[in-house]
Amino acid sequence: MTPQTPCPVRPGDADSALLRGEWLPWIDGRISARAGRKLLPVLDPATDRELGIVHLADEEDVDAAVGAATRAFESWSETPGRERARLLWAWAELIERHAYELAALDVLENGMPARQALAYVHWAADTIRETSGWATKLTGLTSDQGPGLFAHTLRVPVGVVGTICPWNAPAAGFLRQITPALTAGCTVVGKPSELTPFTALRVAELAAEAGLPPGVLNVVPGVGSVAGEHLANHHGIARINFTGSTATGRRIVEASATNMKRMTLELGGKSPDIIFDDADLPAAVVGAAAGIFTNAGQVCVAGSRLFVQAGCYDEVVERLQQEARRFTVGPGFEPASDIGPLISTSQRLRVQGHVDGAVEDGATVVLGGRSADADWNVNENFYQPTIIADVTPDMRIAREEVFGPVVNVVRFGDEEEALALANGTEFGLAGGLWTQNLSRAHRFTRRVRAGMLWVNCYGAWATSLPHSGQKQSGYGAKYGFQAVAEHTEERTVLMKL
Repeated sequence: MTPQTPCPVRPGDADSALLRGEWLPWIDGRISARAGRKLLPVLDPATDRELGIVHLADEEDVDAAVGAATRAFESWSETPGRERARLLWAWAELIERHAYELAALDVLENGMPARQALAYVHWAADTIRETSGWATKLTGLTSDQGPGLFAHTLRVPVGVVGTICPWNAPAAGFLRQITPALTAGCTVVGKPSELTPFTALRVAELAAEAGLPPGVLNVVPGVGSVAGEHLANHHGIARINFTGSTATGRRIVEASATNMKRMTLELGGKSPDIIFDDADLPAAVVGAAAGIFTNAGQVCVAGSRLFVQAGCYDEVVERLQQEARRFTVGPGFEPASDIGPLISTSQRLRVQGHVDGAVEDGATVVLGGRSADADWNVNENFYQPTIIADVTPDMRIAREEVFGPVVNVVRFGDEEEALALANGTEFGLAGGLWTQNLSRAHRFTRRVRAGMLWVNCYGAWATSLPHSGQKQSGYGAKYGFQAVAEHTEERTVLMKL
């Protein structure tokens, strides 16, 4: 997993942004300064070094942002689709022009390897370009009602959209949540995580530079229990897009009842990755390792449950250990680094608790299971890629999302057992399948209950198609026409001629 060429992103690429020292909410097209806000240091998860201070948005800020978005909605929703697409495309161009800066900010505030951060920024820019094209294609239907009556439908934007974003992919995660809303003609109040607010605030500045009118995009960096909760309850918000834990998602659903908000929820995952005896084992092991260790396992769709058929189980476990040892754990700006730190000490303790609990339940750690032993791992947030065997379905490690570089390897006998194990979870976000049997692949993709499935690969994305969670992993589309259409309401019009 050592990179072939060094990534050109360097810490200095973010210097101009970090020089400001303090980061404030972005409301109505400008930085919003006022007294009385709580201040929070933003820490580098690799060192606990203070990167800057964020002024935490509170209820007053959310109200101001919703007010600005409401005022802007009248004109933005009536802006022709081709003009919205042009402005969003110009925004994507600016994001790409500032890709090194945004990637460096992602590395600093999240810890991910620079190569991955840069790829995420480019991917986000491409997603904006692809999604914005739907702004000119939001057509309705017509119906023949006979002479004297014309019937048709209109697609109209729902209104102001609140987005609540996690910390695991600061730039890409924020942009993919807000782009369908802006494309549809909605205005946005976005709340990034208070742990990783920099890139969201910076891309809002770039949106203004690209020509998006004031109030169309507002950013309120605050804690979930204050800014997030107020967004979820706010009567001026017509729709909430949320990515995060299932427990928080349930609370947001309850809050949405205050004014019947529409919702897109991407919640927890415990995704199965299934390797059959007939699979291309070297390719399957490489894919399975990338599917769990990328971004230190801090990925919603991470393939954390690896099911391996009995005939190849021992070989896969051995190969997986060899592959995991090829991953280099290290600081994000180091060219060789494949795995950066966990986001915080509390997250590292949570991951360690899951691993220790698995051992107490009778599972075996065959690789890793603790923080990396290195002088530079000063806060111990760098965690080794970890493989756990002898896991049974009733163990906590098999049921709960760990959100770290930790994979369970479970033996199965036949197809029916593999299917039962894969579906034996409350989650249904994603899953993988490795087999040379085409009929089996078709059978499984119909029967595994997950919103996205990969066959003989893991982690590829088709942003022209929707991705929706199932079961306790949420609902509502990310990407594609469906994601844009869900930010509209279909209105039927009958006209007497």
